[in-house]
Amino acid sequence: MMYTKYYIQMNNNKLIAEFMGIDYVNVDAYQLPYNKDWNWLMPVVEKCVGLYEHYEVKRIADAVMTFDINTTYAEVVEFIKEYNDGCHQTYNDR
Repeated sequence: MMYTKYYIQMNNNKLIAEFMGIDYVNVDAYQLPYNKDWNWLMPVVEKCVGLYEHYEVKRIADAVMTFDINTTYAEVVEFIKEYNDGCHQTYNDR
């Protein structure tokens, strides 16, 4: 189970790094602290909010207001997946 959590977190951190334009090739994606450090996660939130003209970000804003980094991280990851797939209606309608 620990391996699965590690693998999922590593892939999610890679996803965020790519979204942010960070070259993670020489960095262990598990070490990117998006899921643990608000200082790393909030610039991602800001970029998502910056896409507001085209995509609904209410769920991310609601997650930030919980002051729970795990909830916010999960919403950011889901947003990026939907954004990358071009399926923003799916994200908005949930």
